[in-house]
Amino acid sequence: MSVGDNVTVFVALVGLAVGLFAALESRRHDRQQQARPILLEPAATFVRAAHAALAALRYVTPPSVSEREKPHRNEELLANVTERQERMKSCRMTVDDVRSARAAVWLVLHPNSLAAGLSWEVVLHLRHALEQAEDFYRDFDQAQENGEEENWRRGAGTCARDSYKETRSQVYNDLDKFCVDVAKRLIKPSWDPRKYAQRPPSMRLSTESNGKPSEP
Repeated sequence: MSVGDNVTVFVALVGLAVGLFAALESRRHDRQQQARPILLEPAATFVRAAHAALAALRYVTPPSVSEREKPHRNEELLANVTERQERMKSCRMTVDDVRSARAAVWLVLHPNSLAAGLSWEVVLHLRHALEQAEDFYRDFDQAQENGEEENWRRGAGTCARDSYKETRSQVYNDLDKFCVDVAKRLIKPSWDPRKYAQRPPSMRLSTESNGKPSEP
């Protein structure tokens, strides 16, 4: 085979390699483009549901003791038990919606991903905040029956309200981290566990005595 023939073969091989590489890159790019909406849809649905639950929580937030003429917007809930129960019911439903939306996050983004772990934290803190609000009103009713509502509100009631607000604030922090993690993953979508953030051991599901994962 002559030198010219060798050059021709070499050029042909290089062209074939370049074409193959370009085809593989194009295929990878197409897969990434297809993966983005698949990853984004459950994440967006979850975030919308979580913000709806946070909005519902605002209407059951324990009222503060105000020295101003205008009382806290939820002051009426201390006396209007029927309205309080309706708002609590609505709030529980929105939190259940977040829990349902979390299922798709786990299924699509993988249960061991950081996003899945953060979605679990969001539901955990939403439910905790709701329970703290329920405890606040129950304890207020008990203090009122004992004629100690004013002292209770300025003491234990204020502490209970602060704890509730801290828990609700944690939900916003969890959501921020969730959105950042999903946004990073959307840059280069991948189903390979080695290529996306994993849930750290400290965020693993707690377990009950029977060894089954506990649900928030």
